[in-house]
Amino acid sequence: MNRSRSKGSEGGVSFEYIFEEYRHSMFGIAYAILHDVHLAEDVTSDCLLRINSIISKFESLSEREVQDYIVTIVKNRSIDEYRKRQKHPEQCIDDHWNLEDTTQSEDTMISHVGYKELVDAIEKLPETHRDILKFRFLYQLSAEEAAHLLDINPNAVNQRVHRAKQQLEKILRKEHYFDGK
Repeated sequence: MNRSRSKGSEGGVSFEYIFEEYRHSMFGIAYAILHDVHLAEDVTSDCLLRINSIISKFESLSEREVQDYIVTIVKNRSIDEYRKRQKHPEQCIDDHWNLEDTTQSEDTMISHVGYKELVDAIEKLPETHRDILKFRFLYQLSAEEAAHLLDINPNAVNQRVHRAKQQLEKILRKEHYFDGK
């Protein structure tokens, strides 16, 4: 991050710093999973309270580790809430992912895959591709935000997204998802 980390009284990362730096991203992640403003706000508040109660764990973490830890907490809490509300309908990827360019063949084909099949296929991708797709489309981060989190150029983010979509299409073809469709 461009701003220096604010230290708490014991030398660790302060809760105020985490609140100011991450609350909007936390809400974005929760909203991307839940698609409900009020639930996303509740999850964000719950996660902030949890982080405050374990703030000492952040003392020895790097900035990247802090980001990863926060993303994991919010993602898991959001998924738990989603499951609790039992909203598991088969939906088109376009309902969950903000696909910017649907003219490419992999986007067109992938858009016809059910959500569960898509999530299963994404889990088979290498970590680099899996992370970039999650950052850009599931967590709805801009290319610049994803680039900042990954400490790479925004153009590199777009290249990784393109490669990840291509590899995702190959996985779905290999599993014969498109046979007869």
